[in-house]
Amino acid sequence: MKFFQILERFDSIIDHINKGIPITPEKFAKKLRICKSSLYSTIEYLNSFGVKIHYNRKNRVFAYRSDIKLKITYLIVTVEGGEIKIVLGNIKTTDITPDGWIRIYCLE
Repeated sequence: MKFFQILERFDSIIDHINKGIPITPEKFAKKLRICKSSLYSTIEYLNSFGVKIHYNRKNRVFAYRSDIKLKITYLIVTVEGGEIKIVLGNIKTTDITPDGWIRIYCLE
């Protein structure tokens, strides 16, 4: 269970950063239902992948310091009688081919 919560937390943080929505670290942590130090620990962990996320106090946004951006994609499905049903994930059903392969697109 905790694994999925962590994936969803990563996805929420990255989605928020990509949208550039102004928010204080305290409110952002509360929105994620974690403490502020856990928010910064999570961001530090994400930074270990080569992205540089920081908080811009002037604009009140979390942002990237470099051109490297992070996108987390995950999908958990069940397959029964040839029917694929998404249990958890952030991939649209149109991204799955009839034979169960996942199409991945990189759009800039």
